[in-house]
This record gives sequence, C-alpha cells and structure tokens, in this order.
Amino acid sequence: VKVLQTCHQDLRQSMGELSKLHAEADAGHEKRAFLSYQVRELEQFAPLADEWDSLHARHQRIHHQAELAGALQSAELLLFGDPQSDNSVNTQLSHALLELEKARAIDPALSELSEMLEEAQTLINESEIGLRQAGDAMRLDEAELAEIEQRYSGYLDFSRKHRVEPAQLYQCYQSLCEQLEASENPEQ
Repeated sequence: VKVLQTCHQDLRQSMGELSKLHAEADAGHEKRAFLSYQVRELEQFAPLADEWDSLHARHQRIHHQAELAGALQSAELLLFGDPQSDNSVNTQLSHALLELEKARAIDPALSELSEMLEEAQTLINESEIGLRQAGDAMRLDEAELAEIEQRYSGYLDFSRKHRVEPAQLYQCYQSLCEQLEASENPEQ
C-alpha cells in the first residue's frame, strides 16, 4: 500500500509537471503565432529602412501645397505682373533702364550702374523660368496624393500599434523577424 501511495504521488507530480510543460509549450506556440501575425502584417506593409523621413517631408509639402503655390504665384505676379499693367518689378526695371540709357548719353559714368541693372533684369527674367518650374512641380496627380496619404497613414497606424516612432518602424519589423526566427529555431 505504501508503495502504491508513493507511485501515486510520483504519478501526480509527473502529471503536474507534464501539465506545466504543455502550458509552456502552448504559451510558446501562442507567442510564435502572434509574432508570425505581426511579421506578416508588417511584411505586407513593407516599411523601408529610410522611407519615413522622405515620406514625412512629402506629406508636409502636400499639406502646405496651397500655401506654397500661393507664394510662388505672388512672387511671379510681383516680378512680372499683369501683361496689361506697368506695375511689375520687371516692367519698372525696364523703364529705369530706358531712363538710364538717356542719362548715360549725357554722363557716360552711369554705364556701370546701367550694366548692373541689366544684370538684375537678366536674373529676374531667368527667375521666371524657375518660378514656373517650381509651380509645375507643385502639381501632384490624384493617384500620387492618395498613395502618399495611404503610406503615411499606414506608418502612423503601425507605429501606434507597435508603440514606436514612425521612423523606427523598420527597425521594429526587423526585430520582430529576428524574434520569430529565434522562437522557431531555439537551438541556434
């Protein structure tokens, strides 16, 4: 009877240890399943190593696009004005150059000043091309705008979910991949 009691106690103890091992295995399996889910989810999103900074800059530019376009338009209007009016800087500079040409006929010492104003007018005329190119670059197509918004929102959502800064999402993804691999290959 005593031997049976000892065997019974040993059996109960072994069953308790087996139950504990099953619980640990289940917990390990659940952790691997959760890591696998997180990795797959981020894999589908596919964050890139240095993507956030350029994406954030593009997003900011888009949201300030109207302001930037207005500034470019104002600069162009001030420099070149309405073709029917004489109030632009370029038109005023042309008038000043004509007056200096007349004065230079009387006093040749004004030649240097006249040359400086001609250089200024050349620079202003060249800036017109730059202003137009910058204005053209401001125009985004709707597909690009939607792509930037979707990607930006994805970074914000996943960074909140994983409790990291958006710029650290790629490192978080790499860390999760390493943890998953380590949990699947514990011997290594």
